[in-house]
Amino acid sequence: MRDKGLFWTGIALVLIGLAGGLLGGPGWVDGTWPMGPGMHARWDVYLGGSSTDAPLPDARTIEVRATEFGFSPSELTATVGEPINIELRNDGNLLHDLTIDEFGFRVVAGPGETRTAGFVPDRAGTFTFTCSVPGHAQAGMVGTLRVAP
Repeated sequence: MRDKGLFWTGIALVLIGLAGGLLGGPGWVDGTWPMGPGMHARWDVYLGGSSTDAPLPDARTIEVRATEFGFSPSELTATVGEPINIELRNDGNLLHDLTIDEFGFRVVAGPGETRTAGFVPDRAGTFTFTCSVPGHAQAGMVGTLRVAP
């Protein structure tokens, strides 16, 4: 039953995106987010900015692919104090990000882009990462980061 709900959520998001593009102009062009008839906003402004941090030198890089609507891999591992970079490759047609609220981390990539940002986990545990674009986490864009002591 959950799969049917995700399917219909995805269909609804695609239709909303198409309607926004038809009513508001070209849609996703030059990093803009369709906001309604004739109105567009920069996607990085809409999401409250771009990636939170620059890549860290000499850090281990974890490659993550984003598509509509999921991450691959959806489970990541790290160690407390280990500098890591997350390289987000957006293979989708929509803007995606990877956000880990507990670490104040976000890396943002537009369609077809690859962006990298880094951070150092300061505590052990299991943390959820999501795509913070409205509706994307609800459509299945969630994953788990396990940080070992």
